[in-house]
Amino acid sequence: MCLFLLFLFFLPLAAAAEDSQDADYYADKGVSYYQGGKYKEAAIEWEKALNLNPNHKLANYYIIKAAEEKNKIDYYTILGMQNYDKKEIAESLDNFKTVFEYDVENQIATKYVTRISGELEKDVTLRTEIINKFKKEVDEIKGRNDLLSIKKSLAVYNTVNLLTPQDKEIQARKTEYEKKVPDAFRDESVKIYIQIGEEYFKDKKYDEAIFIWRKTLVLAPGRTDLEDKIVDAFKLKVQREKNEQISKLMKEAMANMETGLNSSAITIFEEVLRLDPNNTRAGQYRAQLIKKRAEEDEKKNLELQVNAYLDTAKKYFMNKDYENAKKFFNNVLTLDKMNKEALDHIAQCDQKLREQAESMKVEEINIIQKLLEEGIINYKLGNFEQAIAKLTECLRLSPDNKFVQEYLDLAKKALWVKREEELDIRSPFYNMINNMIKRGKDLFKKKDYEKSIEMWKSILFIFPLNRVAREYIVQCSKFINPQLFTYFIQEHIEYGKKYLEQGLPRYALNEFELVKKLFPEYEGIDQLINMAKPKEEIRTPGDPKMISKYYNEGLAYYNAQKFQEAIKSWEKVLALDPTHQKAVLNINKVNHILNYDTIKEKREKTLSHEKEIETYYLTGLKYYNSGDLKNAIRMWEQVLKLEPDNIKAKNNIRTCTIILNRY
Repeated sequence: MCLFLLFLFFLPLAAAAEDSQDADYYADKGVSYYQGGKYKEAAIEWEKALNLNPNHKLANYYIIKAAEEKNKIDYYTILGMQNYDKKEIAESLDNFKTVFEYDVENQIATKYVTRISGELEKDVTLRTEIINKFKKEVDEIKGRNDLLSIKKSLAVYNTVNLLTPQDKEIQARKTEYEKKVPDAFRDESVKIYIQIGEEYFKDKKYDEAIFIWRKTLVLAPGRTDLEDKIVDAFKLKVQREKNEQISKLMKEAMANMETGLNSSAITIFEEVLRLDPNNTRAGQYRAQLIKKRAEEDEKKNLELQVNAYLDTAKKYFMNKDYENAKKFFNNVLTLDKMNKEALDHIAQCDQKLREQAESMKVEEINIIQKLLEEGIINYKLGNFEQAIAKLTECLRLSPDNKFVQEYLDLAKKALWVKREEELDIRSPFYNMINNMIKRGKDLFKKKDYEKSIEMWKSILFIFPLNRVAREYIVQCSKFINPQLFTYFIQEHIEYGKKYLEQGLPRYALNEFELVKKLFPEYEGIDQLINMAKPKEEIRTPGDPKMISKYYNEGLAYYNAQKFQEAIKSWEKVLALDPTHQKAVLNINKVNHILNYDTIKEKREKTLSHEKEIETYYLTGLKYYNSGDLKNAIRMWEQVLKLEPDNIKAKNNIRTCTIILNRY
C-alpha cells in the first residue's frame, strides 16, 4: 500500500487539476491569511482562486465561512457598543468576548474592553462577578481541544486579561491557548479537506479528490484511511479513463469502417482488445473485417482505393482546399500512374495554389498596412492602448519593421506617462485619489495651503507624476514660500526636458505650458514651448511644393513598378516632413512587396521558435507524467532559456522542486 501510494504522489494530476494549480495556490494562501486573522487579505486570495476556477470547493467553503464570521464580528461589535452606551457592562463584555472568538486582536473590542476595565476599577464586586462568570465558561469546555472550544477559551482569557492585566496566571493561560490555536487550525483543516475531497469523489472528480487528499496527508501524515481513499480514487480514475479510451477507439474504428478504411479499423479494434480482451463487439468486428479483406481480390481493392482517393480529392477541390486535393490526386497516381482525371486536376490545383498565394500576399500586406495606419492614427489621437494593440499585432505579422517598432516604442512610453500623470478610471486607487484631490482643492480654496500641500504630497507618494497634484503644489508654494515656488517651477522645467529627451514632446509641452501659466515671466519658457510643440504645429522643414513633387514622383515610380526609385522619392518626402503618414505607409508597403519572402521567413522562424518552446514544454510534461521529475525540470529550464517569462514552466519547476525536496 505505501509503495503504491508513493507512486501515486509522482503521478501527474489530470488536465483539469493542472489547469487549476494557480487557483489551488491562491486558495491555500487565503487559508494561511485566514488562520492568521487577516480576513481581508484572505478574501482577496480566495477571489483570485474563484476567478480562475469558479467551482473551487475549498475557496468557496472558506470565503463563505469567513464572510459569516465577519458578519458575526460586525453584529456582536455593534451589540457590544450599544450595550456599553446603555451602561449594560456585563452584556457589553459578553458581546465583545464573542467578537474575540472570531478575531482575538479586534481593535474595537480591545478598545472597549480596556475602557470597561478602567470603569470597573470603581466596582470591584461587578468585576469579580464578571470574571468568575467567564472562568466558569472556560471550565465548562475544559479538556476539549477542538478549534471552536480553544477559540472560545482564548477569547475568555483575552477578555479577562484586559480586565485584569496584572494577573500573571490569566496571562499564562492566554499564552497557553494561543499556542494551541495552530494545531487546532490544522486539525480543523484536515477535517475540511477530507470533507471536500469526499465531495469531489462523490461528484466523480477524482483528480481533484486525489489532489486535496494528498495535501491533507501533508497536514496529517500516516493517515491510512486517507491513503486508502487516494488509492480508491486513483483506481476509479484509471478505470474511467480506460473506458473512455475504449469508447473513443470504438467510435474511431466504426467511422473508419464507414469510410472503407478497413485496415485502420482492424488496427484500432486490436488496440481495444489489448485494453479489454473480453470486448465481444471489437472481436466480432475485427473478425468480419479480416474475412472481408481476405475475400476481396487485388484488382477490386485497387479500384475501390482509386475511387476513394478521387472522391476525397474532389471534395477538397470543391471546398478550395487545393493542398489536400493535390495530395489525394497524387495518391491516385501512386495506384494508377496514367489516370487522366488526376493529372488534369493536379495541374488545376497548381494554378489555384499560385493564385491563392498571390491573393494571400496582397491580403496580408493590406492587413499590415491597415494595422500600421490604425496604430499611427490612434497614437496621434492619444489612444495609446489601441495603438499598442494594433502595432503589436502588426509587428507579429511584420517582424523587425522599423516603422512599426518606432511608433510602438513611442506609444508605450506615452501610455506609461499618461497613466502616471492622469489617473485611470480602472485603477483600484481611482476613488481614493479623486477624494484626496477634492479635499486638496477644498483646502486650497480655504487658503489652508500647508494642509493642502500635504494632501497633494500624499497623492504624489502613490502617483509621482500626477498632473493635478504637481500643479497645486506649485500654486500652494507660491503662497507659502517664494523659494519653494521657484524650486517647483524649476522641477517642472526639468521634467519637460526629460520628456523631450525620451521623445515625448506632448508631455514636455504640458510641463512648459504649466510653467507659462504659473510663472509667465520665466526666462526662455517660450523657446522651450516652441521646442516641445508637435511638428504638425511647427512646419519649419521643407517646401510644401517640393513635398508634393517628391510624393507624386514616388507614386509614378510605384505605378511603373520601379519600387526602389519610389522608395527613394518618398524618403525625400520624409526628410522634409518626417510625419508624412502616406509616405511612411507607402514605403512600408513597397518594402513588403520587395521583401515578402524574407518577412515571411522571419515570421515562420518566430513560429518555429514558439513551436520549439511548446516541444520542450510537452516533453517536460511527459517526463513529469512518468515520474522523472529531474528531467522534467531540465526540459522546463530549456523553455525558460527561450522564453524567460513563461509562467507555466516556472510554476511546474517550483512544484517539482517541492516534491523532490519533500521525498
